Amino acid sequence: MVEEILDSQHLDTFLKRNRVALVAYAPRDSIEWSYMKRLLSRLEAKAGYLMSIAIADSSILRERSASVTIKLYLEKSPIFEQQGIFGNHDLDYEALRRGIKDVLKRRSFKTLF
Repeated sequence: MVEEILDSQHLDTFLKRNRVALVAYAPRDSIEWSYMKRLLSRLEAKAGYLMSIAIADSSILRERSASVTIKLYLEKSPIFEQQGIFGNHDLDYEALRRGIKDVLKRRSFKTLF
């Protein structure tokens, strides 16, 4: 289940708890939030035990960026970032899947997708 994060303290706890974590940042009450939640659920079904996945309110981010920012963390350090989405479920899924797979492969992680 995709975890919902609404404040920075919860985000910090989530990142400490999980060695590999994918977090999507989107405005809480927006179309992007529900879109990303569905997309992340699809990724989570394929990722299995490899990573924990969450969606966080974009107000947590210090810097202002695109409507959606997706970050992959390894031991609390960001190792992959994507800003923005295509708005097409299949294209967004493929872009994320390939990016995550490539970054983790370079760090000797075997992915399930």
